[in-house]
Amino acid sequence: MKNESFQKYKANGSENKLLTKAIGEAILYGPDGNKVFIHDGDKLETKMYETCGKLTGYILLNGGPGLPMINTVLYAFMTEQCIQQNLDVSKIPSTDDLTYIDEILKCSNSDDFQKTIDKHFETIIDQGLQPMKCQFEKKGEVVTYLLKNAIYYRHHAEISQFVKGLNSVGFLYDEMLREPQAFLSFFTDQDSKTLDFDSFRRLYKVNFSAEGSNNRIQEKDTIYCFETVLMDCTEAETEVTLQDVLLFWTGANSVPPLGFDKSFEINFVTAADKRLPVAHTCGMILELVRGISDADLFKNDMIKAIKWSGGFHSC
Repeated sequence: MKNESFQKYKANGSENKLLTKAIGEAILYGPDGNKVFIHDGDKLETKMYETCGKLTGYILLNGGPGLPMINTVLYAFMTEQCIQQNLDVSKIPSTDDLTYIDEILKCSNSDDFQKTIDKHFETIIDQGLQPMKCQFEKKGEVVTYLLKNAIYYRHHAEISQFVKGLNSVGFLYDEMLREPQAFLSFFTDQDSKTLDFDSFRRLYKVNFSAEGSNNRIQEKDTIYCFETVLMDCTEAETEVTLQDVLLFWTGANSVPPLGFDKSFEINFVTAADKRLPVAHTCGMILELVRGISDADLFKNDMIKAIKWSGGFHSC
């Protein structure tokens, strides 16, 4: 079963990524990995949100990534969880200015809290909250309500339509409510937080030539350059990411929920055979030219290979 699920996931990796991107662009806004729902009356009328919910469900059932770009606070509201009170409000996308919520959050005593409430009296009333009932002892509840109003209640029609579509595919939303943490990586951006050099390095093996051979020496030069690129990707010092390398190599844009069924492999060829790295996604084999010792040259070749692949990968 694991192998069958993986094969579906891998075969549809590029298509899932494109469809997920299209869904995000259609119904969400905000920076990558930190999005909330767009309010759009026309899309509500045409049931666009419901359709996107269904499509997200189909992606999940086919082993795909889901919609891993929703703001974590919004996801908590959608799955009826409590939110952390040490959050950075400035990083939550909203059509409203949320700095007043941040000011309330940072109040450390009753006097500061009351002054801040008085300062933003009209804004708080506009959010449907009675300022005279706001107490320092209930600061967490006040912050939760104001945030929920800004990114959840105001877009409740859109969110309700989306989860209705999602639930029509295998009752997935009901499952989310039962096990919100199990679905966290499918709806929030967890890959960029967990996929680093060390975790990526554990995914592949290198098929070196015999120890002591000239080929082995040259292959170690190439691997040094390759792993330098991976380190640069981890530290955001290159224009491609570890997810880009993963997609190029395997056809999958993230690690499947059950993991890959085997390790990726690196094979070597001579410079006379090929120049740029070549990926065979069906076997998850990456071919590299042995004997490259210039890390910058190798990085340029790797970036070209990934960018020129266009999202379509050969077996």
